[in-house]
Amino acid sequence: METMSARAENKSEVDERELLRFLFKRAAQLAQPQRPTAMLMLAHYERVHEFPSVRALAQAAHSSQGAAQRNRRAILASWRHILTTCELEVLGHHRAVL
Repeated sequence: METMSARAENKSEVDERELLRFLFKRAAQLAQPQRPTAMLMLAHYERVHEFPSVRALAQAAHSSQGAAQRNRRAILASWRHILTTCELEVLGHHRAVL
């Protein structure tokens, strides 16, 4: 699995820009060496709507493909956790309003 893409169920460009803005802010808070890799992943996704390959990440970071793959895996797990937490907070707020 060389490339990975993400498709939102909601095709709204505004939602996508907001999500990318949110992830860029979170990526800026990551520790080294994940921060530059996360920023590169998001910038690439912003341009072509697909995450870069592990090989491209390794070349950009001047690292091994193994290190790039570990960083990418950790970054995606971090984003998944953040987005899941945010979704639960929104759902909890929605239930409280009802």
